[in-house]
Amino acid sequence: MFRPPICKSNNCLSPHIKPSSNKKIKLYSCLSISSNQPRSMTDSKCVKILNLDNFTINQSFDETIHIPLVKQFRQNTTFYIHFYIYHGIDPFQDRTHIYRQRLISKYLIPQQNFMNLLQEKLPSSLTGINEQNQNKSINNSSDIPITHILKRIIFHGVNQDIIFDRFDIPPELYHLMTLYSQTTYGPLISLDELTTRLRDYQASYI
Repeated sequence: MFRPPICKSNNCLSPHIKPSSNKKIKLYSCLSISSNQPRSMTDSKCVKILNLDNFTINQSFDETIHIPLVKQFRQNTTFYIHFYIYHGIDPFQDRTHIYRQRLISKYLIPQQNFMNLLQEKLPSSLTGINEQNQNKSINNSSDIPITHILKRIIFHGVNQDIIFDRFDIPPELYHLMTLYSQTTYGPLISLDELTTRLRDYQASYI
């Protein structure tokens, strides 16, 4: 269990929105072919894919996101999802927002073709496929990678009212810390990238 050091100085940081208060927050997300942070909710380079109102840090939920097949996505194979967690009306006007970004595309060899390539390198005595059929399978396969899209994105949030010493923030949390003032910080939200596996990516033929 994580136990942060207790703040005993005059340099304490408190959560701007205390999880214990169950205060409602919002999530806005858009899809772009660029890693550049969007400028507004009407930014044509970042297409809205999700807009959630009235959930709390303590709330666990799943949402299905559909990627729109607009022209700019058909002509590109690199995709980024941009996330804004905020409390006001507009995340781009609200100074107290949290911004996260995730690259969701990767060039991979399609799974079936990858298996065929493995068969090519293994003797038929190990694959159980005779040489004639193995060669036919190899000829029908391609080792050219194509774009794969991440099928799921996982967020984690800290749901404790933690008071930190401004000059003694734990290193593992420092990159998640967004200061709103000299005494308050925003919700601690992390994108789970450590548990992502290759099988979590799905071939895309956009």
